[in-house]
Amino acid sequence: MLSEQAQRPIIQTKKEICHSFGCVPYSSFALLLLTLFSKYEVEVSKSNNESARVIFYGELIYILECKLGGQHIWKTFRNQTRLLAVIKPCLTKNRDATKTLVEYEDYTTPIVTDLQVIQCVVGRVPRGSKWAIIDRSGDQVRTEFIDHDASGFYDSDHDDMYTSS
Repeated sequence: MLSEQAQRPIIQTKKEICHSFGCVPYSSFALLLLTLFSKYEVEVSKSNNESARVIFYGELIYILECKLGGQHIWKTFRNQTRLLAVIKPCLTKNRDATKTLVEYEDYTTPIVTDLQVIQCVVGRVPRGSKWAIIDRSGDQVRTEFIDHDASGFYDSDHDDMYTSS
């Protein structure tokens, strides 16, 4: 059973999330966001100044579209549109469900990260008082982002998910 604290969101609404990041909800994904659980990998800094890629699982809460301005703070991302994922991470001790049984009972604080860190959608099933993650992605399955033009067709001249404004 999830703790009462884990069930209460820290940020209450999509509007509050969007306002805090200066973003708008990405409407194309509205129908997909029922309850999606995803596998994502993030580079994490270790105490010895090294970094390692770590596997996480979490509930995809929102996808945000963020149009960045021309300010120098954005460096190589200036004048681009970025898609961000708001994810509520499951407490899985960074185990890989493709290799071992991974269960969780609680979540941690929601995070905002680049949408491209999501590798795949995974399943979950109840197992007693916990949830078990079902990840059959293997090493060959990864999410692919395809850019579409305004008519909804694939733009073969632009194979990157992000576009300049």
